[in-house]
Amino acid sequence: MTTLTSPDRRFKPSRFWLLIPFLVLLLVWKTMLWLSLPLPTTDGVQSLSHTYSILRGEFFHSMFWHNWMEIYQLPYGFGMITAVITTLLPFGALHNFFATALLLALATAAITYGFLVTAFGSKKVAGITALMVLLEPHLWMMRPEAVAVPLLLVALWLLRGSVQHPRLIWLAASAFCIAFAGIAHPMGGLIGVLLISLLTLEDRASWRTLFNLYALIGVWLVLLYFPVIIMNVGLWQENFLGFFTSEEPRGFSTLRGAISRDLPRFIGWSMPLIGVYVLGILRSWGTLGFSVVREIGTLVVLLIPILAGGGGSYFAYLIVWLVWRISRLPFGGSVSLPFAVALLLIAPLWTHYFPTFQLMENPRYGETVRAIMTEVEHVRDSTPVGKVWVSNRAALPIIDQPYARALANYYALGRAPQLIPLESGDMILYLYADEAAVINGNYAIPARAVVENVIPPVPGPLTFESLLRERLPDIGYWRITVP
Repeated sequence: MTTLTSPDRRFKPSRFWLLIPFLVLLLVWKTMLWLSLPLPTTDGVQSLSHTYSILRGEFFHSMFWHNWMEIYQLPYGFGMITAVITTLLPFGALHNFFATALLLALATAAITYGFLVTAFGSKKVAGITALMVLLEPHLWMMRPEAVAVPLLLVALWLLRGSVQHPRLIWLAASAFCIAFAGIAHPMGGLIGVLLISLLTLEDRASWRTLFNLYALIGVWLVLLYFPVIIMNVGLWQENFLGFFTSEEPRGFSTLRGAISRDLPRFIGWSMPLIGVYVLGILRSWGTLGFSVVREIGTLVVLLIPILAGGGGSYFAYLIVWLVWRISRLPFGGSVSLPFAVALLLIAPLWTHYFPTFQLMENPRYGETVRAIMTEVEHVRDSTPVGKVWVSNRAALPIIDQPYARALANYYALGRAPQLIPLESGDMILYLYADEAAVINGNYAIPARAVVENVIPPVPGPLTFESLLRERLPDIGYWRITVP
């Protein structure tokens, strides 16, 4: 009987080179999808607000999304990393979004490959796992997790084999990665601390080693972030701590949605990577040193803060856990060819197959989105004299301009003591009909303002969650101009 590792049908080294043209095909396909539908994620655009303020030389501001803050003191790691990458890219703000996401995803996959080759020497399993990581939808959303996940993987890689005989340079480098992950995304820093704690306990390292890691992380955080805090401690408390306690509380209020919606979505998105992990479990079952309790225990430790934090995209940190646990399983041999082929064919489901189906089923949606981006570029070229309040998903062509502001920003609207006045030269650009109610309820629009439906709305794409019975909201393009 052929098994997952049968010697007669293994993924042999002579076939390993086939992963390279497959990777090229996936990257070209993904690029064509973006060019056909250049519509970013809402969270990704928000996260880039600080990036473009940095590029304008305004490190302590984040004018698109956090324009109410006198001083921007939130964690800046994501903005710093993406500002460096964006500076090197020549495609303009719209397409730099995709190019940056592509580079970060490729970097995460490359780190995964190197980490796993170091762990158990099998380039075949490492290559397949790296491709599974590359095709993780979470890593293409341009949220801070896209920066924190590779940093945590590097931290674990640096610690491999060094916790038993620690060298200060490797401990300091690993601690830096975890600290910088924390100032890119606080949840990433917390997950990093838990990961190194679990790793040192599993490897039975000395408590002194763990204490040194904690101390080094603390030193890096003081050096990297404390100067930002002390600029105005009161404002930092209001904008950082207040965000999680009043404006967007977490805990039991979000636990139900995290378990019922976000966790199943992560499992669905990550099924191919989970498949590699399950293969390792099957091969490890009954071997000396393997413990199901340890596998479950490490997962539960990481799930607790993720669920308490509200779930959502925080589940992306389980990618790090999966890669780490795969590195601890006996993958010395090859995997079977049928199993490898099945994984490679299933993996692009959410990043390639389903988006392609959505575009083919509803080509007017892609045409409309491209037309919208062209219209917003025309606004940029016209050099507005006032502020431009724009829907997040239409903002990329002008997000790098100092006059761009996020429309319907519920953090900013909640802080406004009254309706936000629109003055001569101001504009509002929006994509969805239901945004009109938010605009009318939060903006003081003069009677002389001109409201235009520039591009009529078209139906949104079919959704998988509804089993193709429902669509996303219609999308069009409306413009309000105050002469």
